[in-house]
Amino acid sequence: MAGPSKPSRIVVVDDTPEDLSYLGYLLQKHGHSVLSFVDGLEALQAAQADLPDLFILDIALSDEDGIGLSQQIQGNEGLRNIPVIFSCGLTRTGDKAKALQSGGADYITKPYSSAEVEARVSAQLKLRHRELELAEEARCRMAAEQALAEAQTEFEAKLEQTMDRLVSERLEQAVDLRVQERLAGEVEAELARRDQGLAGRVEELTRALADKDTAARGLQESLDEMAASKNQLDK
Repeated sequence: MAGPSKPSRIVVVDDTPEDLSYLGYLLQKHGHSVLSFVDGLEALQAAQADLPDLFILDIALSDEDGIGLSQQIQGNEGLRNIPVIFSCGLTRTGDKAKALQSGGADYITKPYSSAEVEARVSAQLKLRHRELELAEEARCRMAAEQALAEAQTEFEAKLEQTMDRLVSERLEQAVDLRVQERLAGEVEAELARRDQGLAGRVEELTRALADKDTAARGLQESLDEMAASKNQLDK
């Protein structure tokens, strides 16, 4: 279960102490955290040190009007997205137009009405909080997209490495197969050459044996003839 929400921080600038005090009271009554200033420069310095959720500026400050202070806020990189509500006198209708034309998000009128103050302040705070939520969602989405892109890049790199390894292995296997085929061919050729040599040798031996048999038969015949001649002489 979520804990209680953090009070919204509101910077209020008004050089009339009574108005400043009463507006602070109304805001605190509705649960807001209030930082009150009579000096615009001090308010800017405090806001930059710890960003508020909303500014409420008196449009008729004595040292510098609220519009000038608002322009400084809008010119500050860290503060420009924080909404500004101007406080105006009830009878000074021109101030209301100036407040909106100068970039003010809304205005509240003096003397202050608790209901009006809370309604207008709550509306701007809801918009601000929603804006921050959208910004956070965008940041998270960008972070997720970046993480996905990095994962995709890593996956593609690993896939490329795997493919390179497989191709290298296939090439090595193909080279080994070609080597084996070449060696088998050389062995087969050598065996054939040896077979031919053996066949020739066998043929030579066969002829030699045949010649030997012929010579033996001739010798035997000569011996037989000599024996026959001797027998005749003995008679």
